Amino acid sequence: MNVGFHDANGQMIYLNNVSSEWKYSFNAPQDGRFVKLVVSSADGNVVSGSILIDGAEAAISNSNEVSVTITTRLP
Repeated sequence: MNVGFHDANGQMIYLNNVSSEWKYSFNAPQDGRFVKLVVSSADGNVVSGSILIDGAEAAISNSNEVSVTITTRLP
């Protein structure tokens, strides 16, 4: 699949031919800001996603939708 995302600095990054188990990690300040993950299917298949903070699951969506939005707040 192809992935487009905003990195920790707000720049748009595009990756091609990544596996469906794609992950992205970055260091973030512990200042209470929100992190949002949007996962959208390009071929109509259902998607899911999760946000982990310090290795612990902070937000998850296992819906049967072709697009999900997941938001959580940093400590």
